[in-house]
Amino acid sequence: MTTRLDTETAEKVRKAFKNALSCGDAFTSGGQSLARVILSAYNIYEWTFNIGDLCVLDTKNFTLAIAVITARYKGIEPHNAYEGAEQDMESLKTKYSHLMKKDH
Repeated sequence: MTTRLDTETAEKVRKAFKNALSCGDAFTSGGQSLARVILSAYNIYEWTFNIGDLCVLDTKNFTLAIAVITARYKGIEPHNAYEGAEQDMESLKTKYSHLMKKDH
């Protein structure tokens, strides 16, 4: 039996990707923090997330970050959360490649 996300959570995960990808500057704290949440939920061994990253998010992006964490808790990895998520993950990994752990 495959676990599926409810429509509302899947939509929030999609918006989290879109917000992280739409940040004009990959080094902005909000965009970078949201990206860290998504990337760490994808692969904790290659990408780190610090709870302090949540503190720099505005309310909207905090809610989206929590949706990503909720989805992961339910067993849904971000790149499987909605149709097109795999392509968005590849774009996110490219944009934020500077966040990858140095030993990878």
